[in-house]
Amino acid sequence: MMKGFRRHTAALVVAVVLAGVVPASAGKIAIEPKLRGGLDRLVRLGFQPDQRLDYLVPGFRRGEFVVYALVDHPGRAGDIAATGARVRWAFRSIDAVSFVAPRDALLRVAAKPWVRALYPVASARADQVPTVVGEITRGDPPRRHPVAVPAGSRSITVDLTVAPPTPPHFDFNATDFLEARLVNPAGRVVAVRPSLAHQISFRYGAPSLEAGDWALEIWYRNANRPTAPLLFAYAGNASVSGEEVPRDPAAPIPSGVCAGAADTARWMSHPNLKRRGVTDIGAPVLWDQGIRGRGVRLAILDTGVDSSHVDLDDQDWEHWGAAGCPPKVIADALFAGAQKIDGQGVVDNGGHGTHVASEAAGTAEGTSDADRARYPGVAPEASVIAGRIAIDVTTLSDDLLAAAEWAVIDQRADVVNLSFGIDVRYGVLTDRYDPQAAGFEALAIDPAWGHPTIAVAAGNSGDYFSTIGSPGTAPHVATIAATVKDWDLALPPGETTEGGRTRSLGRADASGAVHPAITSFSSRGPSQDLLFSPDLSAPGESIVAARTNHTGSTNLNGAKNGYVSFSGTSMATPHAAGASALLVDGYRRHFGAGRPPSWLVIAAMSNTAGTPAPRPDFAGGELTQVTYAEHGAQVQLHTGSGSREDASTPAGSLVEGGGRINLPAALTALTKGVVIHTDGDPSAPEAEDLQPSVQATATPGGSVTRRLAIVPATGHEYAVSLRAAAGVPSVNARPIPDSWWTLPPEVPVLGRTTTDAAIAVPAGTGAGLFTGYLLADVTDTTTGAAWTLRLPVLVVVEIADFDPAGGEGHGTTAEGATRGEFVSSFLTTIVMASVANDWPMFAIDAPAGLDRLDLALAPGISNPGADWDLIVYDARGQAVADTVNGPPTQRPTLSLARPTPGRYRVAVSLTAVLLSSADGPDARGVPFTLSADLVGAATAP
Repeated sequence: MMKGFRRHTAALVVAVVLAGVVPASAGKIAIEPKLRGGLDRLVRLGFQPDQRLDYLVPGFRRGEFVVYALVDHPGRAGDIAATGARVRWAFRSIDAVSFVAPRDALLRVAAKPWVRALYPVASARADQVPTVVGEITRGDPPRRHPVAVPAGSRSITVDLTVAPPTPPHFDFNATDFLEARLVNPAGRVVAVRPSLAHQISFRYGAPSLEAGDWALEIWYRNANRPTAPLLFAYAGNASVSGEEVPRDPAAPIPSGVCAGAADTARWMSHPNLKRRGVTDIGAPVLWDQGIRGRGVRLAILDTGVDSSHVDLDDQDWEHWGAAGCPPKVIADALFAGAQKIDGQGVVDNGGHGTHVASEAAGTAEGTSDADRARYPGVAPEASVIAGRIAIDVTTLSDDLLAAAEWAVIDQRADVVNLSFGIDVRYGVLTDRYDPQAAGFEALAIDPAWGHPTIAVAAGNSGDYFSTIGSPGTAPHVATIAATVKDWDLALPPGETTEGGRTRSLGRADASGAVHPAITSFSSRGPSQDLLFSPDLSAPGESIVAARTNHTGSTNLNGAKNGYVSFSGTSMATPHAAGASALLVDGYRRHFGAGRPPSWLVIAAMSNTAGTPAPRPDFAGGELTQVTYAEHGAQVQLHTGSGSREDASTPAGSLVEGGGRINLPAALTALTKGVVIHTDGDPSAPEAEDLQPSVQATATPGGSVTRRLAIVPATGHEYAVSLRAAAGVPSVNARPIPDSWWTLPPEVPVLGRTTTDAAIAVPAGTGAGLFTGYLLADVTDTTTGAAWTLRLPVLVVVEIADFDPAGGEGHGTTAEGATRGEFVSSFLTTIVMASVANDWPMFAIDAPAGLDRLDLALAPGISNPGADWDLIVYDARGQAVADTVNGPPTQRPTLSLARPTPGRYRVAVSLTAVLLSSADGPDARGVPFTLSADLVGAATAP
C-alpha cells in the first residue's frame, strides 16, 4: 500500500503527467528508448496531467503531452508541426523544439529518425510605412497577405502595426489580442506571435526556407467585445533575407543624468545598513570605491519587475527623487503560453520578481524618508532586463528557457538571475542532461553569447542531500545556497528580522565567535550527476526588499511602506547576481573595457568565499566583528525540524559550496591578484573544466590528475604554493586524507600558468563521496601582498569489482545513510506527502563483455515500516532498472543483464511510514551498505 501511495504522490509534483502506453517500436525506429527524463515512466503509469497545465498551456486538452524534442537541427519545427503537434518554441541555445501533442502525434514525432530524445516539459513561469490598412472582428476569417520567398532564403522578418480603439490586454482566462501567423507553402503554421501593445515584430528563420508563396495570416483572437473592430496596418510584403536570423537589437542603456547633486554617503558607516544582507557580502566597500554596477545589463527572469516601485522606476541612486533620471528597466517582455509579448515584463502580480530585482539592483529611494537608503540592492546602478516568465510563481521550463535566450542572445545580458527551478522529482534524475539545464549551460559557455554569468537558485529542498534543482545542475552556472544574515545570528531569536519567529540558531561556538549559518531549507549537493554543487552561498533568510504595487499582498514580518520579507534560495541568488554585476563593473573600470568570462567571475567569488567581508562598524554595542571557522559556515537549527546536525557542526562544501561571497576579496583577486580554476577548452569544456572546484571520479587503487589554471590579473610575478585541507564530514561524505594528494612544488606565475594536482585512491577504499579543499598560498613578489585562495574538492570513489570473471559475489561496497521520504501514517488516506528526500547516489563502471551487474542493499538497522528501492541510471540519466514496482522490501536486490559498457549511477531511496514523530529516524539518517558484483568474462574496469 505504501509503495503505491508514494508513486501516486510523487507524480503529483510533475507538471507534465502523461496518459497511454508507448509501444517499444514503430516500424524500424525504437520509440521507448527515446523517452527520457521520466517520460517513459509517466506514460506507463498513466496519471492525469497536472491541473496547472490548463492555464500554463493555452488550448491545452487533457491527455496531451508537453514535450521537448532534441533534434538534429532546430529547423525541424515545421516537420514536427506536420505530425499534428502544436509547436511552442524552436530554441537557439540547443537543438531542441518544444511542442504539445496528443498521444498519436507524439508517437509520430518519436518515430522520426532525426529525433534524438524526448523529455517532458516541467513546471518551474522599427515601424514601416503601412501600405495595407484594414480592420478585423472576432469570428472573421483571417486576413491573408502574400510573402514571396525565393530559393536560398533563410529568414523572414514581419512588422505589423496595431491601432485598436482600446489597448488589448492579456489574461489567460480572457484573452483579447491580435495574432500574426506565418504559413509556409505546404500550409503549415511555422510561427505565431500575438500583440499586446501596438506592434507585432518578429523574425522566423531556418537553415533553408521552402521557396514559394508563403502567407501572413492576421487573426483577432478571443475578443471580449466581438462587435468592436480592431484596426491594423501591415507594411506589405514581409522582408525576406538570405542571412541567418539576426539577433534582435539590444535595448540601449540610457545615458541621461539625474538633475541635482548626489546625496553621497560613506556606505561602510551608513546606519541604515545594519540589518542588510548586502553588508554580509561586503557590497558597501565597493560602493565607496564608486563601483555600483553602472553600465551592466542584469537580467531578472521571474514573475516580472514592477517598474512603478520607487526603488525600480529609475536610476536615482544617491539622487533620490531627482528629475530626469534614466529608467532602471531598459527592456521587458512576457514569456508565457509559448508566446513572447513585449511590454508585459513590468507587470508583477506575484511579487516574487520585484522583490528579487530590488535585492539585486534596487536604488533604495524608499517609499518614505525613514526608509531612504535602507533597502539597497547589491548593484544599485545596474540596468535591469525584465523577463517575465510566470503569471504568478509558476511557469513551464520551455517558456523559461525561451526568456533566457532572449535575455542573453538578444539583450546581451552581462548577468542573469534565475530564482526559479525544477525541483528534484522521485524516480527522475535532475541533472545536466535535462533540456532546461542543457540550454542554460549552452548560454553560459557558448562563445557566441559572450559567456554571461548566470546565477541560479539551488532550491529549497534542504536539509536533504542531492536535491539541487535544474538548471542549477548545469555545470557552468553559479548555483547559490542560502545563509542566515549575521545580524540575525548575533541576536536572540525574538529580536531578529524574522519578527520573532520561533527557532534556534547556531549563533556562536564555545569561544563566543559568531559563525555564518546555512539555512535549514537550502538544498544540498552534490548534483545527481555526482558533480560538485552548490557553488556559492549568500544571504537568503528574512530578506526585506520591494513589494510589488500590482498585488494586494500585505506586508510581512515587520516590513512596511512597500517592502516585504521573503526567505529562500530565491533571495540568495540576487545577492550573487548583484555581486557578479559589481565584479563586471569593477573589471571594466580597472581594465578599461571588456567583460570577464563567467568562469573567472565565479572563480573569483569562490576562491575568496568563506572569509570575512569587511563590515560596517555599528555603534551602540552591536555586531562589530565576525570570525570564521576554518571551513566556513555552520548548519542552522530551527525548532521542530529534525535537523541532523547541531549548532557546532560545520556545514561543509556540499552545503555551502565555496562559502559565502566576499566581494572586496573577489574584486582584488579578479583585478589585482590571481584567480584559479580547473583548466579546459573554453569553446567546448567538459563538465569538470573551468570550475572553481576540483572534481574527480576514481576507482579504489586508481588515480586522477586535474590540471589547474592560474590566471593573473596584472603583469606582476606571483608565487603560488598548493596545500591540502581535509573536508568536513557529513551524512554521505568523508574527508579526503592528506595522503591521497600529490601536489607540485611552488609554482612561479607570470602570465597564465597551469599546474597539475593528482589524487590517488588507495586500494580497498569504500565507495562514496569524499570532500576536501586545495588551499593556494599566493604571494605577489612585486608588491609583497599575500593571501590564500581556496578550491573545494569532490572525489567520487566508484563501486568496483576487480574479478568480474569469477562472479565471486562480493565486489566492493559503499556505505551511506539516508533519512529518506518519511510520512505519517494518517496521511496514507489522502493525497499528501513530502517529496523531498535524501537520495544517495553511487557510481559504478561496467566494462565491455559483462554478463550481469548484481546489486544488493542491506540496511544498518531494522525498520519494519521501511521500503527501500534501488534505481540504476545510465550515463545519460535514463533509468534502466529499478525495484520500484516490486513489493516493499528492506533488502532490495537488482540484476542488470548484459549492461551496455559505461558509467552507471545507482540511487538508494527509502520511504517509511511513521506512527508518530517519536518514531522518526536517527538524527543522521538510516545507515545502509550497498554492494555490487560484476559477473562475466569481461575486462576489469
